[in-house]
Amino acid sequence: MKLVHLSSIFLIASACVLHAQTGRHSEAVGVSPYVQPSEAKYRLLFGEGANAGLGLQTPQTAIGVASYQIGASVLSAGFISSNPVSGGYPRITYTEFDLLYGLALDKILTNYARPSNQFHASISAGISIDDYSTRWRRFGRQQPIDPAYYLQPSNTTQLSLGLPLQLQAVYEKFRYVGMGVILFYNISNLQPSYGGAVILELRY
Repeated sequence: MKLVHLSSIFLIASACVLHAQTGRHSEAVGVSPYVQPSEAKYRLLFGEGANAGLGLQTPQTAIGVASYQIGASVLSAGFISSNPVSGGYPRITYTEFDLLYGLALDKILTNYARPSNQFHASISAGISIDDYSTRWRRFGRQQPIDPAYYLQPSNTTQLSLGLPLQLQAVYEKFRYVGMGVILFYNISNLQPSYGGAVILELRY
């Protein structure tokens, strides 16, 4: 009976010594255990760039995209708004509202003894409503009234369905924030629209 008790005590003591040695070894290495980053499901992207398709008419472009990701599938909605740099007339503006579906690639960039970073890329296509407007007249009362004002053409608005295509690439260095670029292209009956933008990403 005593032999059984002595054997039990010896096994427990051996286990404690082994555990202590393992702990000291881990601390000596100085590398924290690797933790798999959680996948982001929601992303909000916004930024500014240029619309090369519209040339000098409306080069300044703002873009915003909200997306929801499940696995490799991405569903997103967004807008692209292009405006002229100068404030003269006629004033030409272009706006599109997009609904897109695409595929995403998420890659973990591991660093020795440093937190892991991530890279997110996606390609999406869908349908859009495009608005191309030309304003020849200012809204509101004209003071003083210029007879030439009534000789100017009327403001025009053209609407069309489009087929948008977007490519996103984002470097996600921080936990909830990343930076990247968006390339866009839209096929419609209006003026061609294609260009790119530098974006800031918020994700959760």
